[in-house]
Amino acid sequence: MRSSVSSRLAARRLGWAAVLVLLLRGLLLGMPRLTDPTESRYAMTGALMAESGDWVTPRVIRDGVAVEYWGKPPFHFWLTAAAIRVLGRTTVAARLPAFLMALLACWFTWRLGRRWWGAPAGAAAALMLATSGLFIVGAGASMTDMTLTACLAGAMSHLTLALETADAGLRRRAGMVAAVLLALGFLTKGPVALALAVLPTGGWLALTGLWRRARRLPWGRGVLAFVLVAAPWFILAERATPGFMRYFFINENLLRFFSHEYGDRYGAGHSHAPGLIWPVLVLCILPWSIPLAVRGWSLSRGPGLRRTLRTDPRLLFVACWGLAPAVLFTVARQWLPAYLLPGIPGLALVTVRLGACPGSRRRLVIAGAMAVVMLAAALLLPSFLPDRSGPGRPVPDSVRYYRSP
Repeated sequence: MRSSVSSRLAARRLGWAAVLVLLLRGLLLGMPRLTDPTESRYAMTGALMAESGDWVTPRVIRDGVAVEYWGKPPFHFWLTAAAIRVLGRTTVAARLPAFLMALLACWFTWRLGRRWWGAPAGAAAALMLATSGLFIVGAGASMTDMTLTACLAGAMSHLTLALETADAGLRRRAGMVAAVLLALGFLTKGPVALALAVLPTGGWLALTGLWRRARRLPWGRGVLAFVLVAAPWFILAERATPGFMRYFFINENLLRFFSHEYGDRYGAGHSHAPGLIWPVLVLCILPWSIPLAVRGWSLSRGPGLRRTLRTDPRLLFVACWGLAPAVLFTVARQWLPAYLLPGIPGLALVTVRLGACPGSRRRLVIAGAMAVVMLAAALLLPSFLPDRSGPGRPVPDSVRYYRSP
């Protein structure tokens, strides 16, 4: 009885800590103002959509002229346009969709952790996700990656439910929800949404030998739901601007993996050495990469880690999920740190399951202090970066447009 009460109290403390961190992040959405060309480009695209009323063709301004933007599908831009329609062309409106998607990602993570390992584990995972460095930055940035993160977290949560449950009706419903969320992810960033779901799930099924579970999924209905949600916009976009699908699928989602000069229509690419994404991942999940590394090293020196993986295949699943973005972009030439966001919910669950999570009041206070430090760093970092619009450097069209009345 005492253990049950203690467990509920721990879950409440962790849950409220996560809520407070997210609330603080939401109150500071307007800081700093839009300066980054990538963030302001996405904000401008949503603003142009809201002002033009054209919800089919995303656009950006180049050299003072609005041109079609073929770099991303429109789901995140639809959310941004809706927020701007309600709140006006403000920094808060541009960043609000990402913040709401961050809340949704934390909720899906909490639900999965609670279902698998209990309420304290779910609350701890939500807190750790909310206080991870990259997640704090992404929750207050007008970028598509947080929307993809929420879609993927929801899809993985429902996909695991469909793979595990013996209830045929629940399995069909969960599978359909997973398919719809994957379709929305596809409408956010394209084929990478499928890759980040198929790669970890397929790897987990192969490593555990549980291939028969895949037969339980409602493949026919799921594929149909995916196509009905994702396909119509691509058809309409190709009809509105012929050539879109060739550029999007070939240049943006194939050639950019292997070449610096892949025909980018909207600015310079970001070329990196193969494998660099792994140390970047360690930095992106600070401060939790430190206790995770310490705990993982400690368990790996004995039979503890192998025993846990053998007795709890769920740990292996969330590990595959968490590492999938880094695996996918290991050899890619073009990537940004934000591409790692969709895997951070999985890594939060890994950290909780391995025991490297806040449990006592002292740990909770330390976690809160870390969250404040990470949030302050996220807000102050732009002040120390080189000013891209300083003397001799023109203000990017996207920044100029979004700051104009």
